[in-house]
Amino acid sequence: MLTPIGGEMIMGVFFKNFGMDIFAQEQYFAFLTKCVCEEGKIFPGYACTYFYKNFGRAETIVTVAPDAESEQNEVLGFNTHIMGNCFWKLRVSTMGIGSKKHDPYSYSVIFNDMDGHGLIPINIIHADVIPSFLKDDVVRMQVCAFPLLIHYFQDDSKCDDSNMETVMGKKLVLSEGVFPIGLFGEDEANKDVSILKGKVAAVEEYKVPVEGSEENFFCVTVDTPYGPIDIAHTADFVIPEERSLIRKGSIVETYCVISGDVALDDYQSGAVYDEENELRLLRSCIEHGDFERMTGALSENAIYKNAVGPAQIIHTLKGINAQIDREVREKGLRYYSYMGTLAKIENDPDGVQKYPLGRRCVVLATPETDNYNGFLLINRDIEGKIKEIETCTNKNYRFRLDKIPVSKMPYDDIDFKPIQLEREESEWLDLISECFSNLSFDSSEFYFGMEPEAEIYLVDDDGKSECILKDKEQVFKYMANKVEMMRRKDVKPRSEIVEAPGMDEKHGVMVSGGEEKFLLTIDISEQKRLIRMKIAYR
Repeated sequence: MLTPIGGEMIMGVFFKNFGMDIFAQEQYFAFLTKCVCEEGKIFPGYACTYFYKNFGRAETIVTVAPDAESEQNEVLGFNTHIMGNCFWKLRVSTMGIGSKKHDPYSYSVIFNDMDGHGLIPINIIHADVIPSFLKDDVVRMQVCAFPLLIHYFQDDSKCDDSNMETVMGKKLVLSEGVFPIGLFGEDEANKDVSILKGKVAAVEEYKVPVEGSEENFFCVTVDTPYGPIDIAHTADFVIPEERSLIRKGSIVETYCVISGDVALDDYQSGAVYDEENELRLLRSCIEHGDFERMTGALSENAIYKNAVGPAQIIHTLKGINAQIDREVREKGLRYYSYMGTLAKIENDPDGVQKYPLGRRCVVLATPETDNYNGFLLINRDIEGKIKEIETCTNKNYRFRLDKIPVSKMPYDDIDFKPIQLEREESEWLDLISECFSNLSFDSSEFYFGMEPEAEIYLVDDDGKSECILKDKEQVFKYMANKVEMMRRKDVKPRSEIVEAPGMDEKHGVMVSGGEEKFLLTIDISEQKRLIRMKIAYR
């Protein structure tokens, strides 16, 4: 979807934003990794370890975890961030974890604001020090943004005259804040890309104090509805005529990846081992199936059912999870988990209360949200690690569930009808024929149902075809302009599905009106999306 003018993204690394182009080269990248691991600060996660080192305000983070077979430490990934004082407090949205990155402990999370509004994809730094990113978890993080493309404007009026993005042939005009454009695109590599717009509150200039880094970079603080955010880029990211506008009071609009460091407050030294955090970790592993994250929280002799030790327990939990997955597929069941507190016990036949009231637990339910059929508790050793996971199905216990705010998707309060993106060839022909009859291609089904690389070919009298357009947006504009010209000439076209003799396809749409008459045939992709249209004039 985007072509970064400042250079490529390498994994989760934005070297060019700091003027550190030299480290994009393999030999220097290896040197930097070694330097960070040997000299950096350690942030232990629940299953991995992060090595952190700053070079001035530029921060580098290396993710390391033991290999399951060799037990040797293995470098899994690399991230960059900016040291700063911009903090956002957000709530995890219904969408939860978004795109996965290059390793199991690097990913983006989709957030709402604290009122449940907005969709904000953020690349999480030091993700494994937080026990969970489940719906409605509240997370505070230090934030920054790395532009892929950026523009500066003197004021809002000049900004609204720009043409950073068009959708269905129309310009997007954004209010200040974040628009998660990547979430609505087809390119998985850009799912965490947003458009960010705001007023510049401060500008500072820095240089990375390492040999081979000669270019300064700007750290531009921008006000947003969620709080201020620092944006890092060199002068090369900005076209020459806009560089004088890199100043306080200007308006900035940027395609960017927002980055949030969660290793602060309670987690400023890494993962926290107490009952609350370990139960939240257990619930997260149940929800996401990534039980390897329990590795660091389990004691060497931990017990769960008949399993002893972290390896056996994780193997058992994964087996149970696989069985649940099969039941979900075969029987259509749903499983739910909640954080809760034991509140009271009723009708205990033995008069013995095994678990004291007030104990925190993970409550399980199936197949409906309020059909509670058991709970999990943990017992901990003197070092704070889990020495036992207990399962209880005693129906006499009553729970007080944590009050969970209800996150909403943007369309929850309206009569939402999903757009049909996949169609059989005959259905696509019917849709296109209807668009011509209505003299309007302003159709979400037509636009969003096209593959990104959709094409238009013109076919001559000899049957030879030539590609004239190759891009979803351009194809849409072409078809929209075609019917617009008919409308201006007051042409009411006739459109019908006919056989297509002499064409590779069996059927097409014959359009006739005024002086124009042409046959339009189509190809669809394996995903049943519109990928090619051929137009033969008669």
